Amino acid sequence: MTTLESALVRKSPLVKRAMFKIRKDLCLACGRCAMTCFRGAISLEFGQAEIDQSRCNGCGICVDACAQGAIVNYVPVSKEELTQTVSDMKLRTEEILRKIEALRK
Repeated sequence: MTTLESALVRKSPLVKRAMFKIRKDLCLACGRCAMTCFRGAISLEFGQAEIDQSRCNGCGICVDACAQGAIVNYVPVSKEELTQTVSDMKLRTEEILRKIEALRK
């Protein structure tokens, strides 16, 4: 995910605050993410990168720095929020499809 994509995700109604996590299966502990984080939120521990969420501001610079794609956006939402968002998206999709069909006539 690029920084721009991260910014767009943060504007989603689902996201309260952008959070990132390290995919341990992809992290090579190269340290590029830690070197780019100006907040010092990323450290290398036990051969893996770790993100201190209390220091992370969600800027997404680390995402762009990771050549492995090991840093992913983590969106903590409740089941109710997710269900409501999916329902809203279905309604919007149906509305868009109706508009497309009307344009074809």
